[in-house]
Amino acid sequence: MELIISIFNGLLPVNLSSFLGTMILIFFLGFAIGLGYFGGLWLTLKKLPQTSHPYRLMIGSFILRLMITLCCFYGLIYLFDNLETGIMLFIAVLGFILARLVLTQKIIT
Repeated sequence: MELIISIFNGLLPVNLSSFLGTMILIFFLGFAIGLGYFGGLWLTLKKLPQTSHPYRLMIGSFILRLMITLCCFYGLIYLFDNLETGIMLFIAVLGFILARLVLTQKIIT
């Protein structure tokens, strides 16, 4: 593995080991954002039968979750501004979607 990294380090303008580490960090940050978003959705759905204003709860929860998620993704763009934005967002969204799949499997079983 070290040989492959050293070969690519000579070809790429960025250090591959630090690039891969940054991508893994971005993936896990996207996963954490997804856990927050879909965990909040799950809590909202659990609370719906108990509330007297279900529409307010759903719309309010959606707006709050969306604002927090968008701010977090914008924060990733701002924090890692030296990377290619499209690649970074793609990796973060993969983590976000994986969080959805993991939570769906945990809730169903």
